[in-house]
Amino acid sequence: MKLTIGKKLISSFILLALLVVVAGFTGILMVQKVARSGEKVLNEDLPFADVAMEARIVAERIVSTNRKLLLAETGLDEIEAQITEYVEDFDMFIQMLRHGTESNAFKNSPAGQMYVKDGMDLVVPQGDAEVQTLVDKITQSQTVFNEKIKELNKAHRTKTEYVFGYKGVHYSLPGFLYATDLKHRDWMKQLHNAVEYEVAFTGELDPTKCFFGAWYANYQTNDKQLADKLAKFQKEHAKFHEAGKKVVEAPQEQKKSMLIRGQRYLSKVEKNLAGLEKYAEATLKGLEKQEQTLAEEIITASRQIRKLLVELETLADKRMGLSQTDVVQAKSTSLWTLSVLMACSVVLALVLGFSISRNIAVPMRKAADMIGEMELGHLQQRLNIDRDDEIGEMARSMDRFADSLQNEIVSSLEKLAKGDLTFEISPRDERDLLRGSLQKLGNDLNEIMAQVRVAGDQIDSGSSQVSESAQSLSQGATQSAASVEEISSSMQEIGAQSNLSAENAQQANLLAIAAAKAAKTGGDQMAEMVAAMDEINDSSQNISKIIKVIDEIAFQTNLLALNAAVEAARAGQHGKGFAVVAEEVRNLAARSAKAASETAELIEGSVEKAGNGTQIAKQTAASLEEIAGGITKVTDLVAEIAAAGKEQAQGVTEVNQGLQQVDQVIQQSTANAEESAATAEELSSQAAELKGQLSRFILKDQSRGKTVNWIPQAAPQPDISDPDGGTWAVTQQITLDDPDC
Repeated sequence: MKLTIGKKLISSFILLALLVVVAGFTGILMVQKVARSGEKVLNEDLPFADVAMEARIVAERIVSTNRKLLLAETGLDEIEAQITEYVEDFDMFIQMLRHGTESNAFKNSPAGQMYVKDGMDLVVPQGDAEVQTLVDKITQSQTVFNEKIKELNKAHRTKTEYVFGYKGVHYSLPGFLYATDLKHRDWMKQLHNAVEYEVAFTGELDPTKCFFGAWYANYQTNDKQLADKLAKFQKEHAKFHEAGKKVVEAPQEQKKSMLIRGQRYLSKVEKNLAGLEKYAEATLKGLEKQEQTLAEEIITASRQIRKLLVELETLADKRMGLSQTDVVQAKSTSLWTLSVLMACSVVLALVLGFSISRNIAVPMRKAADMIGEMELGHLQQRLNIDRDDEIGEMARSMDRFADSLQNEIVSSLEKLAKGDLTFEISPRDERDLLRGSLQKLGNDLNEIMAQVRVAGDQIDSGSSQVSESAQSLSQGATQSAASVEEISSSMQEIGAQSNLSAENAQQANLLAIAAAKAAKTGGDQMAEMVAAMDEINDSSQNISKIIKVIDEIAFQTNLLALNAAVEAARAGQHGKGFAVVAEEVRNLAARSAKAASETAELIEGSVEKAGNGTQIAKQTAASLEEIAGGITKVTDLVAEIAAAGKEQAQGVTEVNQGLQQVDQVIQQSTANAEESAATAEELSSQAAELKGQLSRFILKDQSRGKTVNWIPQAAPQPDISDPDGGTWAVTQQITLDDPDC
């Protein structure tokens, strides 16, 4: 039977797969066993342990809350509600152990309703016989526990009626009654002092507002006997305060006799208080003893419950330990089985892998070495492997491939290396890329080399013509560059003159603007001067009017002086002094009239001259306005001249820049022409070299299929300097990346 490599590999993989299946099946069985043990722990044992622990914690909370109740005197309703809640929680956990959370008995019970209300999701199965026995014992202790808690709560609530806080002080009822007795004795002493020393009494006379009365008004009790005793005492207490009130309100001479009556009421009050105190003390001691007894019974019951819950937890732990042992055993078995199967799989895989890899690796290494030698161009090595599998077929194919390379491909390449392009090779079929490509390479090289030879002749002829044309172009470019340089120099001078003219025009424009401003300023000042002279003329006219008034005053003064002189002459000897004064006044009036006349003449002359000056100033102002208008026109013309000069200078600058660019282009053209001439000469020498190199290739005769050698021939060269020589051009141009080559 012929075993190929594929069959060997498939057989090995099938065998390994069988071992893996056996190992996996064994692992699955062990995992299922572990899963069953784990499910038992999670679904049965662990929930039992959790519920037992929760029940034990709740029982501890009940006991601790009862201790809190025993120490409390207020807020009893809240604490009792908390105890009731804990008791219901404890009962819920016990019912979960008894019936299981999935049973109808639990779901329809109050415990099941609380389970749903609290949003619990712990699933507990129904306990077996052993668990049920422990639950029954816990239930018995729970019944006693709950009854004693109720009795303790009732006894403590009764006790709180005998223990209370009043006015910031904590009292027991006997202590409070004793304090009341002391208060009343002090009250009676104050009353006695008030009567004895005839001072005002400051004690409380209202029996409902004194120390006892204010307390009694708010006190409540369920003890009927105590309530009757307190009511009887309150009556005597009221009479006592009424007697004290009468003593205070009685006349001074009657107070002492009435005080004696009050002493009798105090004795009755003290007697009743002693009875109350004795009753309250006995009752309080009985309640305290009852509380202590009930607390001890509750602690005993809680210890019994805690013991049973611990036994339940121990039972759950024991069962979890057994499940854990099963898991450990299953783990050990599965580890041993899987280890044996793994070892067998490893040994088998190593044996099969070594055998198969040796049968594959050794021939493949020889094939790789042969391919490496072929990559280096060494075609002498052969595999010579005689096998009936895929390796043998591969070896024989590689040997045939090496023979074909050496006999066909390499011989053709050797001819190609010698420049002989006449080799012939035929592809085996249309997918034979190697021989087909070599055949196409030979044909394409023959065509390319033929075209290259023709192109070489054309390049040789054209390079000579290009060289001569480039030299002529270089000379013309040199002359053009010199002319452009002269033109550029002239344009630079024109540009400088244009810039200077523009600057002068700009300065003239500035001067004209300044003159226009000065003329305008002069005109404004002349207008102001005309206005000032008009004001002076007006003032002179006003002064003339004042001078006339002064002249009239001098005239009247002269008349008065004449009258005074006449009266003095009439007075005779007694009026001489007055006549002298009148004479002086007349003289003063005459001088004033003369001075006023002279001043009037001067002012009239000034007014006339001021009028003439005003006329002249107006004419001068009109002349300045005409000058300012002319200067403005001159300024506009100079500005236009300056702008035109500036534009002309800018245009000359642009022309100069253009000439510089033309100069640069001509210089570059001259350099390019010189380089082209040098390149054409070099191209001519390279063309001659190309002809010599192409002469070594042996080509096929494309039309007859014969082998020919190519002999270089000189091509006619037209004279490009002859204007009648016509035009010339390369008839065909080829490049190395030409797709037709």
